[in-house]
Amino acid sequence: MTPRQQHAAWVAIVALGVLLPFAPAVLGLRTLAQRDTDQLYAPVRTLVVEALRDGRLPLWSPYEGTGKPLFAEGIHSVLHPLSLLGAAVAPSSIDFLILAYLVAAALGAFLLARTLDTSEPAAAGGGLAYALSGYSVSMTGNLVFLAGLSTLPWLLAAARSAGEGSRWGIVLTALATASAFFSGDVQVALVGLGLGTLLAADAGGRGGAARALAGFAPGLLLAAVQILATYELLPFTFRGFDLEPWEKTRWALAPARILEWIVPGLGRGPLAEVPAGASGEFLDALFSESVYLGAPLVAAAAIGARSLIASSRRRTGLLLSGAAVLLLWLALGHRLGARQLLDWVPVWNRFRYSEKLMAPLALCLSALAAHGIDAFADQRLSRGETRALVAGSAAAAVAFLALLLAPGAADGLALRALGDAGPFYRATLAGGLPHLVLALAALVAIDRLRAPEARAPALAALVALAAAVAVPFGANLGSHEARRFSTPMRFEAPPPGPRLAQQMGRILDRSERQDYVEFGARLGSLFLHPSVNVAHRIDTIEPYGAFEPLRYTSTLRAFGGAWARAFRRFGLTHLALGVPYDDAYREMTTLAISGGALVQRDDALRFELWAVPHRPWAFFPRRAVTADRPESALRKLVELTVLGADETVTLEAGESPTLAPGRVLRLARATEALRVEAESEGPGLLVVQDAFWPGWKATIDGQPTGIFAADYLVRAVRWPPGRHTLEMVYDPPELRTGLALSAVGALLILILALLAVRR
Repeated sequence: MTPRQQHAAWVAIVALGVLLPFAPAVLGLRTLAQRDTDQLYAPVRTLVVEALRDGRLPLWSPYEGTGKPLFAEGIHSVLHPLSLLGAAVAPSSIDFLILAYLVAAALGAFLLARTLDTSEPAAAGGGLAYALSGYSVSMTGNLVFLAGLSTLPWLLAAARSAGEGSRWGIVLTALATASAFFSGDVQVALVGLGLGTLLAADAGGRGGAARALAGFAPGLLLAAVQILATYELLPFTFRGFDLEPWEKTRWALAPARILEWIVPGLGRGPLAEVPAGASGEFLDALFSESVYLGAPLVAAAAIGARSLIASSRRRTGLLLSGAAVLLLWLALGHRLGARQLLDWVPVWNRFRYSEKLMAPLALCLSALAAHGIDAFADQRLSRGETRALVAGSAAAAVAFLALLLAPGAADGLALRALGDAGPFYRATLAGGLPHLVLALAALVAIDRLRAPEARAPALAALVALAAAVAVPFGANLGSHEARRFSTPMRFEAPPPGPRLAQQMGRILDRSERQDYVEFGARLGSLFLHPSVNVAHRIDTIEPYGAFEPLRYTSTLRAFGGAWARAFRRFGLTHLALGVPYDDAYREMTTLAISGGALVQRDDALRFELWAVPHRPWAFFPRRAVTADRPESALRKLVELTVLGADETVTLEAGESPTLAPGRVLRLARATEALRVEAESEGPGLLVVQDAFWPGWKATIDGQPTGIFAADYLVRAVRWPPGRHTLEMVYDPPELRTGLALSAVGALLILILALLAVRR
């Protein structure tokens, strides 16, 4: 077998090694979608794919919170290479995208280890361990972070090759940089730039770092269309403001979860179960279902660090080891002072999920582990290390037997040590200890192999296998049926259709608690929770996602518990209720359905659908009051709502408009445009119940006209007498600027590629 064929074989082994644990999803029998993938990414992905296949960007979604930008959010990885591939070859499969990201993560980590001069078996073991680690597979429920962690190793490998002076290194670094920012995970992309620079400098000194930077620059330009759009979005969302104190502390890695690196499921337990037993701060701080790495990976990483530091490649060992320690400190967030110390750093201080740094941390450990696997071939464990492993395995086995044979006594001890959460952790420890026992025993057994050529491949296989068998603690293989974009609710409304709200607080019975992940998916489909409604192209009054529109959330907070009644001002046509609902929601629910009519009830599925009185989607108001500032407009809106003045709107304008009666004749709404034909008896004001947002342009009979904020949240235009046609188009100027910069980046990369060819 030639070296090229051998390399291709290892690439195939890595790809198949990732797919094997998810065989039911690969075969289409089950799905890997869970959590936010069910609630957000999969339904909105239908809108993204529709736009991409039409040859345009999905700029706007009119279906949530009266409308909001879509592409600018960045979280849907619209222009990421795998997103484009998925839209082209598997437009209706979210599992194709999930599996493609996981395979890319494994192949990228394999390539990174190879650029760090490890053998192919060792690189394969490290690559598989990275892609199948607990955090990676947990992100099957959060695709933006899965896209980020899948692209990170490619960025580091490309930067390393640029540092070494590889002919295509700078070009590949540019493409990987753009892909990292197209993923939407800016924090991991920034970490990649920092680590990539250090790896390039390690390979080629100052010149190597300069070559990596020469690749970063055109890559950032190529991604400018996404970066600039997101930057311009921030001031109009709550993400543009400083984080709340609770946001700075909630999602940091809990120190106790470090034990979960070798005991899978310790923090979360089985995914199907409601994690109610571990109440308190610890459970509330969980961001990912699993952070498992595996004892073999941790041991191999320790061997690799020791071997590198003791060799002529001391600097590489110190770099990877130091980066791992630094990333662990950052992942712990406020617990060891990282959040407090770095809270002054622009951009970085806006990131909420400290635990997310488990991704680059796992990547550094997998790279060290690949070196450790190679070192393991020539260097057996010391007698002390072997004894420690044997003792650890025996202690874990004894603890497991004690938990298994005397659960009552174990629960008593756990209650005294950990309080009410004790029995929960006793159960999760019992579930994870067998993995630790077998992993340590297998590690000792491999160390006893007499054939040196078998030791490294055996350890590589163990490192990968330990991660693979623990996959169910982070990933869920669920039912397609629970996630069908179908709903038993049947409701109609005049164009552009119904606008729905969901009143929560339904009391769950025991049967609904049997499968936590699947029940959440079924409930989202049943009630068309945001953003599941997007797949149906039905409006919901609530948005969901990483960027809460500032005007919407301010309106929601101003109305408080009366929001479901007050939002009838914005065209809310229907309310979905789960029954029976908790008494705590009774007053709110009574207010929400007042004056409405029950149009559907299903006792088997336990829901009611109510039609409620509401304003039309487009209308001519009878009265208006003006406000000079948004804050004043919101105060007046609340006052009018309390008074029940539904026929009066607030208008953010310098002078009061003339209000002649009129009527809407026809209307049509697309995703990024709308058209209204109407007539009035004189100069008037037409209100359109679509979100007021910069970037919208309006014309009446082809002539530009201004857009005003009405009732703080939606749009209005001054209407000339007679019959006319209004057209509104979402055309943000930053998109054109971003496209121009991206074109410059593409041209620079093309020039760099031509120079590489000439070399």
